[in-house]
Amino acid sequence: MVTAHSLQVGDIILVEAGSEIISDGILLSSTATVSQSLLTGEGDLIIKSQGDYIVGGAQNDSQPFEMLVTALPKDSQIGLIDRLMNRAMSEKPKLAQQADKLARWFVARILVLSVLVFVGWYIVDPSQAIWATVAVLVATCPCALSLATPIALTVSTNRLASYGFLTTRGHTLQTLAEITHVAFDKTGTLTYGKPNLLNIELITPKSQTEIDDLSLTAQKDTLLAIAAALEVGSRHPIAHALLTAAYQLHLPSTQAVQHYPAGGVEAMIDGTIYRIGHKDFALDRTDSSANDIDANDDITIDLVAQRASSAVVLSCQNTDDNGWQALACFYFNDKVRDSAQSMLDTLKGLGIESVMLTGDPSPQALVMAESLGIQAAYNGLSPTDKVNHIQQLQANGAVVLMVGDGINDAPVLAAADVSTSIAGAADLAQVSSDSIILNGQIEPSLRPNASLIRRNVLSSKTSVGRSLTTVSS
Repeated sequence: MVTAHSLQVGDIILVEAGSEIISDGILLSSTATVSQSLLTGEGDLIIKSQGDYIVGGAQNDSQPFEMLVTALPKDSQIGLIDRLMNRAMSEKPKLAQQADKLARWFVARILVLSVLVFVGWYIVDPSQAIWATVAVLVATCPCALSLATPIALTVSTNRLASYGFLTTRGHTLQTLAEITHVAFDKTGTLTYGKPNLLNIELITPKSQTEIDDLSLTAQKDTLLAIAAALEVGSRHPIAHALLTAAYQLHLPSTQAVQHYPAGGVEAMIDGTIYRIGHKDFALDRTDSSANDIDANDDITIDLVAQRASSAVVLSCQNTDDNGWQALACFYFNDKVRDSAQSMLDTLKGLGIESVMLTGDPSPQALVMAESLGIQAAYNGLSPTDKVNHIQQLQANGAVVLMVGDGINDAPVLAAADVSTSIAGAADLAQVSSDSIILNGQIEPSLRPNASLIRRNVLSSKTSVGRSLTTVSS
């Protein structure tokens, strides 16, 4: 038996069937079935395969499995949520603060009134003075005023939690009821954040190769296998997309693998050196040789025509002149979340304007925004640019909700009037946000919440008004 306090990063532990997983880790066994109902509220079982990430707080609902610990329990996802909940409980909601302030004001005046009643009745009938004073105090007791708001807010918080929406700051509920704009990041928010291979465009070689006689499909499979082999061991999202697309293909063995930061990968396969990466890297473009290469290069990467968000080029080195020959261009897109359109339509129906702020510089980002009906969309933004856009909206009187998931979103999440991130997002993003979508499903969390929050906050204010009317009469 291993206690949580004795765990260290890098430990390999055996999780018994039915046991709770106390820390984040990577599955080492071939398969496992876990329930993340504690984190997401969803009771569906999730099948994990070897190498998959397992979140602390989940429960093992199958056979025992081995797991590599990647975070201490206090630094795991469940530990982070616990810290955020403690922060939320230490902060009183703005509406509750206003109710308490009103109650203090009300009590002070009732006490003054009670003193005046006692003095008046003492002059008129001293025997009834104390009873008249007690009657005033009982009739004007601010219990309803003090309890109405906390009860309404508690009901709202529990209802939101049932939709997988966890508030982690006191002001969240009231501010959400007042929002006029929702600003979305693109990657990982409106989209799944996982590039998929969309198309392989073969580039006609200037010299004949051994694959020229193969069918078009066979050529693409051969080049895909080479590209995937180069990416083995890489954690880049593009590498994951290539390896996923080539999972049924036999990958050739590689030698002399070299990774070039901000460039790509180079390796030798069967005596030929290959490269995969952005076009300039794949063709070995340098400042001194760019003009010569451009004169002979007719490669055109058209992301808009391919409806892609990114692309990489596979090339090989010619044995004759050591030059680089492009073989294929791989196009990728990031799939839009299935529920994104209905969520945006719902927000529009509530009179809330949607804005997209993304660091993706590709034109496809704007095309995607247009297809979703987002009129205000901006791409190629730095974290500072995103903050400037939020501040500009706020300067025009807008109350902005920001939805993001990356470390680069942390500044804008903090700058917005209220913000939310997705469970499993970067820790800094979750700490900077005011609420968390636990189940990773944005639409089921946001769509009912906008109207629900407005109704409950209105109910809180109505309760306060009725309480004042009751005690005043």
